[in-house]
Amino acid sequence: MHRTLALILLCAACTDDPGEADTRAPDDTGGVPVDPLDWSPSEDGPFRVGHQRTEASYTDALGEPRTIAVHVWYPTDATDGAEVRYDSLFIQPEVLGDAPAAASVHTGGYPTIVHSHGAWGVAGGAGYWGARLVSQGWVLIAPEHAGDTFSDGFPGFSGTTPSNHYIHRPQDMTAALDHVAGTDLLAGPLQTDAVALSGHSRGAYTAWASSGGTFDPDIVAAACAGEQDFFPTRACTDEERAVFTSGALDEPRFQASLVLDGGIRSIFGDDGHRSVHAPFLVLRKPDAGGSDQAEYDRMDGITYAWVSVEGACHETFNVGVEASTQAPCETFEQERGWDLTATYATAFFRHHILGDTGAETQGIVDGSTTVDPAATMQSR
Repeated sequence: MHRTLALILLCAACTDDPGEADTRAPDDTGGVPVDPLDWSPSEDGPFRVGHQRTEASYTDALGEPRTIAVHVWYPTDATDGAEVRYDSLFIQPEVLGDAPAAASVHTGGYPTIVHSHGAWGVAGGAGYWGARLVSQGWVLIAPEHAGDTFSDGFPGFSGTTPSNHYIHRPQDMTAALDHVAGTDLLAGPLQTDAVALSGHSRGAYTAWASSGGTFDPDIVAAACAGEQDFFPTRACTDEERAVFTSGALDEPRFQASLVLDGGIRSIFGDDGHRSVHAPFLVLRKPDAGGSDQAEYDRMDGITYAWVSVEGACHETFNVGVEASTQAPCETFEQERGWDLTATYATAFFRHHILGDTGAETQGIVDGSTTVDPAATMQSR
């Protein structure tokens, strides 16, 4: 499934031992069940990709009402649909807007991914690489983090992010999942006991917070007092401080976390990663300053794999438009970047969410299979 990016304007940057799972569901003819794990993680499945945009409203941990836009991609048998644009600017021609959803081919409903975009980011960026999983019967959900989207920042992309934004990001993920699970948008239920999670750039913060990362209380206190620069506003309220250290941002249903060119933030301290309940896979551009290697070296006590991609850029794993050049990455062809991301994501999530222990999936997850000659994996 070719995922051409039609570019109209610049996008700013914005259980280690899974059991065997019966992933089969009857096909629509009532014949022999299909097994989605028979499909290669490096190739698209049989479905086209449908898309709808909806809205979710909820009350945040501070007691304030919040409404967010939510993008949903799902498998469809349709052959045509409405044009799909993200932030009114980025077109994904192969995606079919408002197409009817196909029935799930997975036992128990659609396996599900929830994605967090980067700062001043485009939620739709997940659609380019996530189409692989959707074509194999998954549902992909991406909330727009209101106040920190491309549309919010365009054209200046300046200003400070309020401290409550770091509470909203993980809560947006839970709200988006619950909203889609409670609608009749699809042709059946989502699998919500074990859900996949991904985040690009600042979305890495979302992934760590939503996966159970523990906030360092001393760093939180220093940041709230303006003695540490984690919050751009250099302050937070007592109520916000209490939320950060309460554990309220953890979402236990997220059972596998993919991070795309982002790192763990200082607010988690030296040991906050050890409390996560999900394995992590991190894809990044080259480690120019050594910080990625340093992060990997201290990730003891959790399942953590780091893939460094020679020649990749920040947006290689996202919409494909670099803020600095207002053009695609000059050192890594964009379709190649989406394909690489899709292959790692599909294998990683199939292994940890669906219990796929097939040879091809296992080889990609443990690094014994070369996905791309530019990619080098370290894992622990």
